[in-house]
Amino acid sequence: MSRPVREHVPSRPTWRCRACGIAWPCSAAKLRLLAEYQGNTPGRMVYLVTLREEAIEQLTERNPATHLPDLHKRFTDWVPVRSPRMTEPDVRSSNVDPDEAANVEAAVAHATVNAALEGIEFDEDWQDRLRDVASGVTDADELIAQEIARISGDRDTRR
Repeated sequence: MSRPVREHVPSRPTWRCRACGIAWPCSAAKLRLLAEYQGNTPGRMVYLVTLREEAIEQLTERNPATHLPDLHKRFTDWVPVRSPRMTEPDVRSSNVDPDEAANVEAAVAHATVNAALEGIEFDEDWQDRLRDVASGVTDADELIAQEIARISGDRDTRR
């Protein structure tokens, strides 16, 4: 029996991911945001800053005496900004905007680092899959559903 795939969206007022339970935006949410706002970095930043301010307000109301973590870093620092000194990224097709390709590579690097912190190593195949999600080629929910099915199949095989 398959479980429905949950979206990686914030649970208010805790601002944890509804799907994976870690601080939102999680890596999957970041990849989805890169894909959804592809070519619209200013729109992505406006959206994230708006959510950051909402999170600050809600988290402060919940725990007024508690020192808040660095929400700027959590909500907006991860958004790749291309420096004029950056070298051209490895663009996989000629119709990809180099700025967006740099954003995709930054998202994959960020997800890879987050996974490593959890003791998981993404191989090249997984990094390619993440690139496809961040660039909009593959739907994040589809990739997650495939991985859940693969893991469930692995468990069934071991029994």
